[in-house]
Amino acid sequence: MYRSLVALILPALVLLGLAASPQPAAAYQQCANVLISAPRSGAVVRGDVEILGSASIDRFQFYKVEFSPLNNPDNWAATSQVVRRPILNGRLDVWNSRAGPDGLSNLPLTLVDDRAQEVCRAVVTQVQVANRAPVATDTPAATPTPEEPTATATVPGLPTRAVTASV
Repeated sequence: MYRSLVALILPALVLLGLAASPQPAAAYQQCANVLISAPRSGAVVRGDVEILGSASIDRFQFYKVEFSPLNNPDNWAATSQVVRRPILNGRLDVWNSRAGPDGLSNLPLTLVDDRAQEVCRAVVTQVQVANRAPVATDTPAATPTPEEPTATATVPGLPTRAVTASV
């Protein structure tokens, strides 16, 4: 009896579980309106980072932006909640880069259609997170200290004397 009950319930639970979560497609499509325009690969970021770009497909349901450290590529984390409105050339999300470690990270943008299929993905690779590193600043050039002007007056028969003028 126990085995027959498990045999009936287990497939139903599996089906319900599969229907509730997005399923990765066998291969992602190349989608014209799916891209992250900022930050770009190789960018150095810290703090709250605006993620700009486009996320729009036919049969759109939602998109998500995630990050993963390059040294731990299977450790994905969402930058925020899923977004249920398409965006064209605008702000996709704000990433609190302090939520992860310093170092190189990847940022994938994944779009899910109304059949719960992950159909498009764009990835920005090797974004350098530098929250704990010192901020690089330009070193100003040394400003030369002006010398005070001097004048020498010569009067015949008297010793020579230097006179300093203040401005």
